[in-house]
Amino acid sequence: MGTQLCDPDSVMDAAESLAGQGGLEALTLRAVTAITGASMAAIYQMYGCRECLIGQAWLRAARRFLGLLSTLVDEAQACGTPLDEVFAACRNPGNRRGRPATGRSVTHKCASTCAFQHYPCFMHGLPGTVTRVHHRHAELRDAAGRIAGKKERQHMSSSQRWDADPVIDVALDVTENLVSRAGLDAVTIRAVARLTGLCTAEIYQMYGSREGLIGQTWLRAARRFAGLLTSLIERAHADGTPLDEVLAAAETSLVYPTRYPQSGALLLLVSREELLGLAIPDAITAQLREVDEQFSAAITRLALGMWDRTDAHALDLISVCVIDLPKRILARGTRYSNSLLRAYLCAAVRGVMQAGPPPLEPGFSADLSWSPLHRGEPVVLAGWVNTG
Repeated sequence: MGTQLCDPDSVMDAAESLAGQGGLEALTLRAVTAITGASMAAIYQMYGCRECLIGQAWLRAARRFLGLLSTLVDEAQACGTPLDEVFAACRNPGNRRGRPATGRSVTHKCASTCAFQHYPCFMHGLPGTVTRVHHRHAELRDAAGRIAGKKERQHMSSSQRWDADPVIDVALDVTENLVSRAGLDAVTIRAVARLTGLCTAEIYQMYGSREGLIGQTWLRAARRFAGLLTSLIERAHADGTPLDEVLAAAETSLVYPTRYPQSGALLLLVSREELLGLAIPDAITAQLREVDEQFSAAITRLALGMWDRTDAHALDLISVCVIDLPKRILARGTRYSNSLLRAYLCAAVRGVMQAGPPPLEPGFSADLSWSPLHRGEPVVLAGWVNTG
């Protein structure tokens, strides 16, 4: 029974029925197995993953539609019916040159797979729709090939985003959601598999372990923060002063949670100590170090713009404005509105910038071993993996 490989059409029919009744959220591999009697392994062997099954169902629907369209056009040519009258006949089969309705319409023949009720709408969207279906199908098969080990996975460079792959993006989104709702302990491979529709083997193939999954989720959140920081600084640089750039950098911690709520919750809830205790793979630690360098470069740029200095005093003062002050003010976020928090932050940063770092005197030295930047450690929101 459950171990037998069932008919692909029955699997497609089950997928269409589930999507038609409850939308794509209801279409899971477990639900399909319950309807068809096939095992999870049999479904996975046929399609590779949930996304591939959806793509195949869409492809069959498109082929059915095109096949019926071709049949109707052939009939029209045989009896001399103009093509525009055939389109009208498809909308209302009873008006085909006075002949009785045959009842053969797209919605009658395959109601569960028909996405278009009228041919004109279909004809306007056909070229782009068919192209998207085929492109999406190719993407899904490529993703399934990587998951199943049929294609050697290429290592991503530091400039590539981990959330470029839709399958990876969904898994990371679910991980962030679990952390924000119930903490780090709620993140398990089984929980992520249940919420994404992937099987546990697929997740292990992509991330290697629970620690790898959490590490990649942290990496995406860190890259998002560093990317937003750089973007806000560039925007202020275009039509502002060096002080405006520091103010924009300081506001990153206020903007970030509104633009990426789940990522912001992850960075605030998962401390540096917790992350270090998870035995994150070395490859992820190395990529986090690259993001740390991007952040340090931004701090250095701001210090150069303000005082033309890159000494430890200047760098630490910028980091106070970009990290420490926003973190302290955000801790009182439940008491004040965002506009008031922003006003407090800007006033505090302006005061620190006006005072500036201590002057550099000949022969002057200070013990700055406590400084994260001086030790080469990251100082980003909530703390990152130690780079030392």
